[in-house]
Amino acid sequence: MAHATPHHHSSLDDSTSDLFDVLSCTSDDAKRRLLCDQIITHAIPLADRLARRFRHRGIDADDLQQVARAALVAATRRFDGSGEAEFVGYVIPCIRGEIKRHFRDAGWMIRPPRSLQEARQAVARATEDLRMKVGREPSVDEVAQESGLEPDSLQAVAKVQNCFSPESLDTPMGTDEMSETKGSSVSELEQGFDQAEARAMLQPLLKRLDPRDRKIVALRFVGGLTQKEVGRRIGISQMQVSREEKRILSQLRDSLLAA
Repeated sequence: MAHATPHHHSSLDDSTSDLFDVLSCTSDDAKRRLLCDQIITHAIPLADRLARRFRHRGIDADDLQQVARAALVAATRRFDGSGEAEFVGYVIPCIRGEIKRHFRDAGWMIRPPRSLQEARQAVARATEDLRMKVGREPSVDEVAQESGLEPDSLQAVAKVQNCFSPESLDTPMGTDEMSETKGSSVSELEQGFDQAEARAMLQPLLKRLDPRDRKIVALRFVGGLTQKEVGRRIGISQMQVSREEKRILSQLRDSLLAA
């Protein structure tokens, strides 16, 4: 992964220092806009490098690049100081801040409460600071002390980490194509769900049948009567019940396919 190193900053100094010198003594708005555009063009690789640092965290890389570049444009137009080194020091936190704000506002596939979002940010800052101080991954107690959060709050924060990009239940548990999925390991097939779904789909269609057809369906498939018993109930032969049953089922089938 490429990083915005001091060497990159020095290269940016060399390519834009003259532009900033001219910009600082130019009052013509059109010329200033042109100079800003040239500076932005030179600084785009810096914005792209900063965006790449946030890859693989649940937001598309192209979206991150767009956010970073938009932040670069806005920061360049706001900057009113002089000297390229000052510009670099100003624009980097502006871009980082916009990217992090984008994660906060748009990066949650499952949005947790605002308090947990803020706690997550505090934990991230504390963890990064401690890595720099102690040179290793900090313990839960160390992060809690640094962030001012209780250990229970850190556990809640850990549970929302995957809210950016939840893992699919269809993800295979092994390398074999026939291996079970994660969903199959945490769920059971409940036959009642299929029956409930069938009832939900058929109920509005059954209401459209005329009363006699509804009675045939109720006697055959709810009451469990034979065709002969149904015929005696409604005063027709078993053969007629069979023909009516086929007609009704065909009508329901066509209605389901058309839905």
